[in-house]
Amino acid sequence: MHSSRRILIILYLILCLAILYAVNEDIFKFSDTYFINHKFDPSIYQKSDYLLQPRLTLRKGSYWVAFQVNANGTGNGYYIVNQTGEVLVRDEFRPEIHTEIFQLKIDKPSEQVRFGISFDPAGERLDVLELFVTSDFVISRDSILRHFVTTLFLTTIFLLIGWRIFSPASWFGRLGQLSSPVNERILIVLLGLSAITSFPFFYNKFYLQTDDYMFHLLRIEGIKVGLENGIFPVRVNPYFLHGFGYGDGLFYPSLTLVFPAVLRILGFDPTTVFKIFVILLNFLSIGCFYLVTWKISKSRYSGLMGAIFYAFASYRLIDILFRCGFGEAQSFLFTPVIILGLYEIFSGRPEKWYIFAAGFLGLACTHLLSLVLAICFVGVFCLFRIRRILSDRSVLMALVKSVLLVLGLSAFFFLPMAELVLTSASKANLLVSTSLDLENFMHGIIPGSHLLTPIPSWYPVVDPNLGLPFIILPFAFFMVKKSDPRPMKRLASLCLIAGCVAAFISTEWFPWGLAAWIGNRLQFAWRVLLIAVPLLSMAGGLISESIFDRNQKKLAILGLAALSMVSTAPMFFNATRLRLETRYPLHLNSVDIIGGEYMPVGSDLDFILDNGDTVLSNDPELTILKHDRRPLYFSFEFETTSSPENGLQFEIPLLFYTGYVAEFEAPGAAPVELKPRLGEHGFVAVDIPNVAKGRVTAFYRTTLVQRLGDFITILTLAGCIGFGIRRWRMKRNGLNAVST
Repeated sequence: MHSSRRILIILYLILCLAILYAVNEDIFKFSDTYFINHKFDPSIYQKSDYLLQPRLTLRKGSYWVAFQVNANGTGNGYYIVNQTGEVLVRDEFRPEIHTEIFQLKIDKPSEQVRFGISFDPAGERLDVLELFVTSDFVISRDSILRHFVTTLFLTTIFLLIGWRIFSPASWFGRLGQLSSPVNERILIVLLGLSAITSFPFFYNKFYLQTDDYMFHLLRIEGIKVGLENGIFPVRVNPYFLHGFGYGDGLFYPSLTLVFPAVLRILGFDPTTVFKIFVILLNFLSIGCFYLVTWKISKSRYSGLMGAIFYAFASYRLIDILFRCGFGEAQSFLFTPVIILGLYEIFSGRPEKWYIFAAGFLGLACTHLLSLVLAICFVGVFCLFRIRRILSDRSVLMALVKSVLLVLGLSAFFFLPMAELVLTSASKANLLVSTSLDLENFMHGIIPGSHLLTPIPSWYPVVDPNLGLPFIILPFAFFMVKKSDPRPMKRLASLCLIAGCVAAFISTEWFPWGLAAWIGNRLQFAWRVLLIAVPLLSMAGGLISESIFDRNQKKLAILGLAALSMVSTAPMFFNATRLRLETRYPLHLNSVDIIGGEYMPVGSDLDFILDNGDTVLSNDPELTILKHDRRPLYFSFEFETTSSPENGLQFEIPLLFYTGYVAEFEAPGAAPVELKPRLGEHGFVAVDIPNVAKGRVTAFYRTTLVQRLGDFITILTLAGCIGFGIRRWRMKRNGLNAVST
């Protein structure tokens, strides 16, 4: 017995080591691909050298570089330059050769290189298709960190699995009720639901090109750059727009994106980071909904049925698979927590108000539109229960304490946002409403024709809806006996009614024209499905306990799961058929800001791209001697021989937001602080007296209001920690007193 167990352990260790070896086999390998797809037409391009877009930082080592081209004539070639402009390689493409391969050696510890094309119109048309850079041995910090973290994670998983398999007595003894067979089976089901609904994100080196995909990757990249430069919180994203900065963090909460940003610092590429975050978020959302429904119903079965409804809800999946509604996808984690908090407060346990506050805090840190919807939902609920609120002081105090806690912990975000709205002009004014575009505002709540077949009409316009399984819910309630004494039947009915009302509000039948202000904030009426989905899913979970007998429950779970998978199959099919991008790796495009709502008034994307690092001035004789751009920082030295009538005026190539400061340093003098203003082109603008030469520096600095918000949040957090420690000590002392 012991010998066979020992053999199994050895075989398991060999399997684990083999997996770890396979994962780390490429630790010193390097490979990168750029899809250029640029055509040099002799009728358009003159004979010259043209730098291509890619900028690549290479570590010390030997690389193979390959250009995939269509070059029929002679005289066309390629070259490589470093950051100082020194030419490292220059040669001609061989005629009739579609893949030009050559070797590149980097002798410095690291060097940033750019690739260029030497074009000669006499050599006929030249098509540059792709660029490959590979190496069999390069020591890279990112690769070593990434493989170390992956190995550490896999080793932890292997140890836990080995502990469970080879020492079950110790496993059950240590983990207690958490490791019971029932809980293990439930965990397996939840993991299965998460894997099925996340399967497009398990593709290796493929990724889904969703609507807002690049924008959210850039948000993560900006936080990564900010953390690397000691900036936190990252309110103005330093990565957007080639370093001009973009104030998305002042309007769009991004606290939860610190986790994927840390993964980027640890060497994981952007697409892998996105996949990890979405898969983890999907599991947490489904698991959280199971826990919420179980806590309310006291039934694991109801929790599982509700989790299946929730996992396959079309709107939730559309946010992940098509829209890349990152904020809304995260909101599906916190909205059920708000429902649980309300249930606890109004069910005689107002001391658990912190659950209610936690749900709202999660929304406040992820997605403001979802927060507004949740506030509206809770506001309507409180109107119906106003008599209870006014007559029961404990309920009123629970709600008040929740509001105060959320405001305190989110002050670091809301105070700076309020300051910016009141002191700066951005393209998206939160306070002023415009006419509502009803034509593009609403969609139906049920998919159109061909419910069970993949149809191309899903692309490019996504039709958010509840999904087919929710149609059965109203009919399911007719299967419940009127004499059923279970208290959850009434709560399930209330959830069904509230969910149907929310679904109705998301349609064209609701008079949205009378609510234009909030409609403009929501952008689309179907966002209200964020409230309908958890309510209807909970109704399905709660009512299932009253419909099926003990012997029918497993069959009901399997039937609902099968119906859900079949009804969502067209969505997954079209996501992989129409949105799966096989060109890997992805290289970030820092100018993808969608509508640019958070840009200052006067700014223009095309002008920013054309302007680059050029400093604008009212002095035609001005000469920029040198400049230095860093994250949220720009400095330049100048000289001039003229004296403009109104003094020297500069527009520094940084987008203006409240918080920027500037300094002027004349030769041999101490720096003098300047008051920047919004320039004509949305840049940081400064005015100085006429001088012959000097240095001007602009950089972002936290404002007094921002520091106040940070202080309130830290103080509130410290108070919560202190209160939690006090409660824990009181509970421990109480248990000790009982035991003695």
